[in-house]
Amino acid sequence: MRNTNRSGVECEIQYYVMSLPHSDAVFVKGYPAETTGAFCDGQVSAFAFFGGIEVPLDL
Repeated sequence: MRNTNRSGVECEIQYYVMSLPHSDAVFVKGYPAETTGAFCDGQVSAFAFFGGIEVPLDL
């Protein structure tokens, strides 16, 4: 996806998205490149945003 940075230069941004369908919660973070480091940082940031990992409910 294309976007404009603070200097006014058009650049491409890769987005990491995690959603929790049962709560309709969504986390989105942009990165300059699609790398393993960006993926790992996206995971850590998303879980921090959601307050931890989901716990399955056994009813």
